[in-house]
Amino acid sequence: MYARLNSKATSFNIYQSRSEFDGLVEHKGRPRKIYRTDNNKLAEIDLSADIDAQLDTVVLSCGGQISKSKVKTFSSWARSQVELIEKAYLHNAKLGLFGGVPVIRTGKRDDDKYSSESCYVASSKIGEFSGVIKDAKRIELPDSTESAPSNLDSEIDAMIAAGRLDELCDPIIQGLLRRMNSSHGKVHEIFSDEQTHKLYVAERQLYYFVTRGLSRKNSDLQVSTKHAAEEKFKNLKQTRAGYCLCKVKAILTLKLEAEYKILKR
Repeated sequence: MYARLNSKATSFNIYQSRSEFDGLVEHKGRPRKIYRTDNNKLAEIDLSADIDAQLDTVVLSCGGQISKSKVKTFSSWARSQVELIEKAYLHNAKLGLFGGVPVIRTGKRDDDKYSSESCYVASSKIGEFSGVIKDAKRIELPDSTESAPSNLDSEIDAMIAAGRLDELCDPIIQGLLRRMNSSHGKVHEIFSDEQTHKLYVAERQLYYFVTRGLSRKNSDLQVSTKHAAEEKFKNLKQTRAGYCLCKVKAILTLKLEAEYKILKR
């Protein structure tokens, strides 16, 4: 039983090899048994989703064909492959190279084609990341500086005076996004359950302030403002800082994708 990444490193497949008797042939005057090897695909695991949860499902569906030790091995192997790919993208970014596709080793042809690359991992096995990102493009990044958070009291006064109360939470969200983009791991791992609960409580205070404190019906507000609110969030996701929202990849990978996609516009 073995695992191999697909050609774009978006998932990996688990295979079971089986040898079956395929007949007899004469060899040096004696009958010789011939066996045929079949590689049966047992499962495909999406690398952008919860790997362990998917493997648990596979174990149940395969009726015990995959042992717990194998599951642990596949999980560890998949995470190491993802980490190697992310490090390769990060290394390219430092060189001004963005985009491209990971090269998954298929055999000697890849050795001949990429062995001259300094990043090529000669020890990589078939179905593993070779260390090379092909078709990356060189892009000169503009200098950018993060603006310091403004004084909250004066900002609120300015918003009220200018009729911009729909921007009230923007400084807070930008602060949270700065924290997310400076972190490692995946988006859903950045804030703990306790922190997420407290964020929800904070969000509810503004909601209760409007609906209960100002005696406004939520149903009326939904009709008149839902589209504008959703459009504002959609625009936030298209910014460099907000690109990581609603995605499952690691922060480092998302930051590189954001630079590449936004600079292409």
